[in-house]
Amino acid sequence: MEGHGNHWGCLGDKKEVFPHFLGLIYGDGKTEIFKAAKHSFKDPETGRSRDETVLSMVAPDTDLAALVLSVTNQEEKEIKFQSTYPFARVGARYPITIAKIQEWENGIEARIDGVFGDKASLGFFDTLYHVNKDKYEEGKTYEFDLAGVAYRLKVIEPEPIVITDPEVIARHRKSWAEIGEELITNKDGAIEISMDGAAILDSLEGCAISDFAFRARVRAVSSFRLGGADGPRCKRDPDNYRRSGVRGAHLCD
Repeated sequence: MEGHGNHWGCLGDKKEVFPHFLGLIYGDGKTEIFKAAKHSFKDPETGRSRDETVLSMVAPDTDLAALVLSVTNQEEKEIKFQSTYPFARVGARYPITIAKIQEWENGIEARIDGVFGDKASLGFFDTLYHVNKDKYEEGKTYEFDLAGVAYRLKVIEPEPIVITDPEVIARHRKSWAEIGEELITNKDGAIEISMDGAAILDSLEGCAISDFAFRARVRAVSSFRLGGADGPRCKRDPDNYRRSGVRGAHLCD
């Protein structure tokens, strides 16, 4: 089923965070009318098509905000709430080749299957798909700002890879000898490969394409305001940590 899962819960108590952001956008908060786009919508029940205007509103004015999608139906003279999700204004910019567009039934939200570099695959929810959908072609490369929200975050002690098989150790020893180097082993004679500082991205079985387990060093920690309280924001790369969460992205302007 299409949906955003527990994106609000990873930012705090859903009963508090979700109403807080909606209050900022529809209430007294300063709301930015971020993007508007025309959209031809086909009703899956009636089969009828109609032109709509999709409006995205963002608040507050912080790096991490909430984005609400509303749809205006001129035929029926109504404004309808469509969707809402956390929205990262900034991210790491990468060229991504679109392999497949997984468009949702509403026609204005989608997950993108992409390829980075020669063959590294990744998937993400496109937070501004409703604005840029007509620009996309499968097989073409675009620059996206990638960002992630962590569901869980914990410090870990990375375990080394230890090779104890005598035949494998012998092959490694021979390979090192061929370049004039001595094979380094631990006190037990095994090959020990340190994983300290390694960055690892793993898909999560049974989860959405944009959900991953990610491990890397923390480079810096800053904070942002969330519902009147400070929330942490980590940048990769000196302690190790592991997180599981979701990646979102939008096309660079």
